Amino acid sequence: MADSAHVLFLTSGTYPYYEGGVSTWANALLTSLPDYNFKIISLVSNPHVEIQYKIPQNVKKLEMLPIWGIIRPDEFSPTPIRKLLDRMYVTRSRGIGDFLQSFEKFLQAIASGGDKTHLLAESVVEMFEFLENHDFRSVVRDKKFWELFSSFIEGNKNFSSMSLRETLEICRTVVRYLEVLTIDVPTCQLIHSSIAGVVGFLAIVAKLRDDTPFILTEHGVYYRERLLQVTGKYAKGQKEFWIRFERAIATLSYEYADMIAPVSKFNAQWETQLGAEQNKIRVIHNGVDTDKFKPISINRLSNAPTITVVTRIDRLKGILDLIPAMTTVREKVPNAKCLVFGSATDLEYAQLCVETRDKLGLSDSIHFMGFTKDTPNAFNSGDVVALPSISEGFPFALIEGMACAKASVATDVGGVGEALGESGVIVPPRDPTQLGEALANLLTDSEYSKKIGTAARDRTLNEYALPKFADEYRGVYKQLNSK
Repeated sequence: MADSAHVLFLTSGTYPYYEGGVSTWANALLTSLPDYNFKIISLVSNPHVEIQYKIPQNVKKLEMLPIWGIIRPDEFSPTPIRKLLDRMYVTRSRGIGDFLQSFEKFLQAIASGGDKTHLLAESVVEMFEFLENHDFRSVVRDKKFWELFSSFIEGNKNFSSMSLRETLEICRTVVRYLEVLTIDVPTCQLIHSSIAGVVGFLAIVAKLRDDTPFILTEHGVYYRERLLQVTGKYAKGQKEFWIRFERAIATLSYEYADMIAPVSKFNAQWETQLGAEQNKIRVIHNGVDTDKFKPISINRLSNAPTITVVTRIDRLKGILDLIPAMTTVREKVPNAKCLVFGSATDLEYAQLCVETRDKLGLSDSIHFMGFTKDTPNAFNSGDVVALPSISEGFPFALIEGMACAKASVATDVGGVGEALGESGVIVPPRDPTQLGEALANLLTDSEYSKKIGTAARDRTLNEYALPKFADEYRGVYKQLNSK
């Protein structure tokens, strides 16, 4: 089980296969700590994703596990075929009784919604150890597995309203999540997870098996963001299951992490409310390369007063609030433009954004520019930066714009107010009118915009520069390794 990586780095739906704030943070962390070697385990949505970042030399191994789009999780495993065949034989000959006992504990802990973290940890380790010598696909395709799951759902008053179809959907997704337990966990000096999600099961295994120090960094609070996504999406039984599932998974990481390093005080408050111990928490803000992100002169697309937005097209990013806000902006600044830079992660939502823009007659004012790798150029292509999000951690899309000395209008979510301080304008989320009025005020008062833009750059240089960010994490790594 020995491995050359000093740090096992866990990601899910982010680095290095997807763009976004968490990936930006991960890339900054890895490249800023060349004195540490890393092995990365990354959960992805499907097997067709491509690497989006240049992998630094101190990343000694990268392992990907697609949650969907595969038949067997070991399709991407380096495990020799002989061993895989042996696992199949052992599973057929000896049965899955031990696994089912552990899986029943797992379900009981999940149903508690976070009140049985030790039982959950015990079941995770037991299932992991069972799967070291047994075949996962054979286990979950055994009718006894389904009988246990379905009877558990039927017998729990919180979930029993589920239909057969809904129960099957839940079971199918749980099975996909459990695939993470088929990944080999190498011995290492430290384990660092970028999310309090199911990939954290591997951290629990390393912690309980080898007493490996475990640090957790949350960007958007996982449980909170999952609540936002679950609300209105599922029927009663399914909704109750996922709320309890996500809370149990998050509190598991909080319980066993040696240190929790949220990116903002806002996140820290949520984490303590969810049961994280205050003495484990140390806020470490994101860091930005202020030599890369700075005021520069470029050939702008338009000389008209321009708002820039650098974000993915996603329901949590508030683009459907930004669009009607531009109607308010145009009342004061008729020729105002808004450039939205970012890829669409939700095509249905993206289409709705385009339809709403066109319906409001704003097709000449709002331009969806698509994804760009030249984000400094994107920020400098306008006069004012907007961040209309519904949920955030400590957004790079804000502090990078601040580093470019741009005046910002941002919604009061997550660590946004904490990041801006007095160097920007804060408005309530989901309020297009106030968002539009604030943007219009900055576009029509260039002196004030310049003043707070300068203050924003100064704040970034003093508080969020990359060397400070790297030093804080280096100190944390050394502290945990010395225990």
